Amino acid sequence: MRHLLLTICALLTISSLCSAQNIRLGERLPDINVTSELGMQLDLITQKYVCLVFVHSESLPCITALEEFQGFCATYGDRMATVLITAEQRSDEQEVMSRFVNKNTSLVFDDNRRTFNAFGINYVPFGVIYETKRRKAVWFGSLRQLHAKELESILK
Repeated sequence: MRHLLLTICALLTISSLCSAQNIRLGERLPDINVTSELGMQLDLITQKYVCLVFVHSESLPCITALEEFQGFCATYGDRMATVLITAEQRSDEQEVMSRFVNKNTSLVFDDNRRTFNAFGINYVPFGVIYETKRRKAVWFGSLRQLHAKELESILK
């Protein structure tokens, strides 16, 4: 009985992890329904790649990951635009996240969590890098897992 219970728990855990995101590498992205008040509009992005970063301003892991990720944004800004997506209200989020906004990084708001839900995002920070023209995912995961060598090979 104990083994059966452990097996069921393991299967439930694995199935929830496998369906955590609604994206797959090489597949077209779900719709992105956001509004932008700070930074560039999504349809005006000229870089070959876009990194969507799902964040929350009160999450210490998000702030830490963004602080570390800023170096990548500066280094690869000519090839990759960064878009911070939050489901928070504009007044709450702007103050904290606006320090990360620059010419290659914008902040957008996911009203009603439509984009979070379309991508299946349940945990932040979570990043998705995609090709701008084809809208196909080339990488996704935790920003803390993304290293310079891997990013360089993605953006070649």
